Amino acid sequence: GEDVPHLITVASPMHDISRNHIEIKIEDDVAMVTDLDSTNGTLLYRAGDPQRLHPGERTILIEGDTLDLGEGITVTFQGLP
Repeated sequence: GEDVPHLITVASPMHDISRNHIEIKIEDDVAMVTDLDSTNGTLLYRAGDPQRLHPGERTILIEGDTLDLGEGITVTFQGLP
């Protein structure tokens, strides 16, 4: 039964990206991201406007959203339900 997490390692030469930085989950056909109290935070770009995610708070992701983890590492969401 339970979902097993799929961990993705991201290179962070300047150590700006935390060991456990974000969690992305699909619940009831909705994609959500949670900043896991990362050291330098996570920026969400929606329609080009940046907003900092609040640690521990789930945020719904929509088509075209981009997360900036730091050090030029970004994740863009396409094909969301």
